[in-house]
Amino acid sequence: MSLLGIDVGTTGCKAVIYAVDGRRLAAGSACYRVERGAGKAELPVAEVEAAVAEAVHRAVSSAAGDPVTALCVTSMGESFVLVDEVGPVSPISILGHDPRGREELAPIVDTIGPEEFFRISGNIPTENHSLPKLLWLAKHDARALEKARKFLCWSDYISFRLGAFPSSGYSHANRALMLDLDAGQWSERIVKASGLNPDLLPMVLPEGSVVGKVSPQGEARFGVPQGAVIILGGHDQILNALGAGCVVSGTAVDGMGTFECITPVYAGHPSHADLYALGLNVEHHCLSGLFVSFIYNQSGSVAEWFLRTFAADLPDISRAYAKLEREMPPGPARPLFLPLLENSGSPHFISGASGVYEGIKFDTTRGELFKATLEGITYYFLESLRRLEGFGIRMDELVVTGGASASDAWLALKADIFNLPVVRLEVRDAGAMGAAMLAGIRTDVYRDAAEAASLYVRRAERFEPNAERARIYAERFGLYKTMYSDHADRLRNLSRLSGY
Repeated sequence: MSLLGIDVGTTGCKAVIYAVDGRRLAAGSACYRVERGAGKAELPVAEVEAAVAEAVHRAVSSAAGDPVTALCVTSMGESFVLVDEVGPVSPISILGHDPRGREELAPIVDTIGPEEFFRISGNIPTENHSLPKLLWLAKHDARALEKARKFLCWSDYISFRLGAFPSSGYSHANRALMLDLDAGQWSERIVKASGLNPDLLPMVLPEGSVVGKVSPQGEARFGVPQGAVIILGGHDQILNALGAGCVVSGTAVDGMGTFECITPVYAGHPSHADLYALGLNVEHHCLSGLFVSFIYNQSGSVAEWFLRTFAADLPDISRAYAKLEREMPPGPARPLFLPLLENSGSPHFISGASGVYEGIKFDTTRGELFKATLEGITYYFLESLRRLEGFGIRMDELVVTGGASASDAWLALKADIFNLPVVRLEVRDAGAMGAAMLAGIRTDVYRDAAEAASLYVRRAERFEPNAERARIYAERFGLYKTMYSDHADRLRNLSRLSGY
């Protein structure tokens, strides 16, 4: 027997099969494109599903001697697929950082009030969530909603196509902006204010619930043996926390992907008033009794933009990244960078801003600009970490996962800027691993999360902060905050006038 974890991300997916002793048996991956245009960011549903099927088929065929008996799917939070009884009814899936839905959400927030919205849902209401996209569709593509039976976030959609009944875990219901956090069910008040048909909402269950078995059609689509148990997954950040071994209060994981997200773990959740003041949401962990918050923003996508724009002479992206790292100065870069190329996450939730470099000289090099870019991305997260410390929440270390965690230079920079040890794991795709772990926990392969973590989670390098560089970065962080406050409104106006 073996366990399958599937992770559906913004630009690519992974499928990884593990033996019950935690050994990685096989893996498959595939990429797909984000369709961008003026005021939109979408995924083509058929292309993403085909990529997931390709990745799963590759993994399953490579581990044919150890058949999958249980699986779990995790995915990005807000993006969803509209489905009828058998499959998708719309060819596109709107991404969370797509700005559509801002105008449609505003009257609902005015009716309920932002603080009351937060008290109910644990979220500061912004257009990043699923609800505003559904409202936009109701206004601009009502036929799609009329044809739909349910809306399903991507992990729930893939599970549905494998053979599960339509359902959503607490975490994805939370990212939809319609969950009553304390009740663990859809909020009647928010749903009523939205005007959406309640029948469109899938059943809400705790992550780890059994939601079906792989059907004959699911086996044909994905190659997973018919009858394998399907365990309800959820938001990639909570499965990433499980896969990183963050299973007790006071731990935190930093998922360094297209978007970066630092996820601190709490036993129970802090007061609504404290979190609202911090600009941080709260969401269920996939383990009962634990909650998490998210400090998130653009990250890997910004680094990739830099490579496309300033290193077009280096066609291979991995080699380009390595070359630019070698071009970086050993100490902090002189320029400062605001990483606001798209809508930002917590704590500011900036809509329609723009990025900016400040402090460029004639002798500024490409490598120095690249380091300034990585520093700016990292400064953005430091603000929320400092705010948490003000409420008595401090981490002893930060565990990092994701593709960008392969960069020694970036992890050393993080340790200096955060003035905190940074720990890299042997396995970077902790989301898929966490999904496999949850499948094993909920089918009684493992006694509990601690036993699963002891088998799966293996630490690799530890990066300690350099005291002198940490001191310099602390001073420069003050300049970064001033730069943000000086530029924020002007950048919003610039984006508005430019039609972004």
